[in-house]
Amino acid sequence: MNNFKAIYQLFVTIPVTIFLIIFFYHGDFITKLFLTPFIVCAIATIFKNIFLLKGNKKWTKYCNKVYVISFLTYALGFFLAFWYLAIKNKIYSLIIVLLIISAIIMIIIKNSFFKKKQSKEELKRENEKFLKKEKLKRKLGQFAKPTVFLLLLVLGVVLLFFGIKNWLVVKEETKNYKEVEGYFIDTTIYSSDEDGTTYSLIYYYIVDGEEYQISTSYGTSMIPKQESTRTIKYNPKNPEEASMVGGESFVMLLFGGLMFTIIPLLFLIDIFKKKDTAKKTTRFNFFAFGIGLFFCTLCFIIVYMMSGTLSLIKMFHMYGVGFLLPECILTILILAGFYLMGMSVYKAITYKEENTRK
Repeated sequence: MNNFKAIYQLFVTIPVTIFLIIFFYHGDFITKLFLTPFIVCAIATIFKNIFLLKGNKKWTKYCNKVYVISFLTYALGFFLAFWYLAIKNKIYSLIIVLLIISAIIMIIIKNSFFKKKQSKEELKRENEKFLKKEKLKRKLGQFAKPTVFLLLLVLGVVLLFFGIKNWLVVKEETKNYKEVEGYFIDTTIYSSDEDGTTYSLIYYYIVDGEEYQISTSYGTSMIPKQESTRTIKYNPKNPEEASMVGGESFVMLLFGGLMFTIIPLLFLIDIFKKKDTAKKTTRFNFFAFGIGLFFCTLCFIIVYMMSGTLSLIKMFHMYGVGFLLPECILTILILAGFYLMGMSVYKAITYKEENTRK
């Protein structure tokens, strides 16, 4: 059974890793920074399953440790990004939540890595206390993972709240705005360093015979075709006041909120499901479903930011064959996401049917 699981994971992980590396090679600095932990996790998973097939438990554990370290690095990166976002936009409620989570993390780090050196007598007393608390720790230990995922879930709910709030504010501000087609004409340098150059995209739109321009508020290395279109919303009373669909500030908040809400929630359900082994009537893989959901959400957010729609066809029309590789990677990751979610549901249904027959 373990061998089958290892082979299955290799079958899924190897092609995904190859495409991530290709995407990394052709991406800008931000893309490379974002993809690095995923690539490390993917490579660690490949070697873990290879060592698992060989029966080498020692190196399997080492690969697991690399995986965990990379995941924690990724989580830390997101955590710092949310700190920056909260301070920059003066979201005080989010700052309070982040302060609480930071305090908890600091206490855990202090207790784990910065203990004072103790004498033999102090060590004996410590051992006695340890033995007394061992039973309590075993009981409390089962709540450690749920607590971590619950904290992530709280963070996700807060981000989702502010994302929805910002979305409603933007919706209210632009409720009387009209839509018009914007046409890509030029770029300006957004940032440039040794890791590459990113560009801000400039679009023009015409209202009552007058031409106006608008540019993206973010940098990208993917330049669409000349005269490719994108939806622009403008104020009919003052056409210079406009926003580009797909470039709204609430998009990343919604993405972060969905990620930190849905995935921890799936893990919490999975943890509580495993406790009820006696009545288990399903084999729904919450982890695989969560990863599939993450792939789909991430890729559709990227598609929305690139094209202003959730249509892959629209994105292909905008960027053409010049960016066929990243377009194919996004498509493959979306298909992989739907595959993981579909297989989770399919296994759960077939497992339940088999149990019903028995």
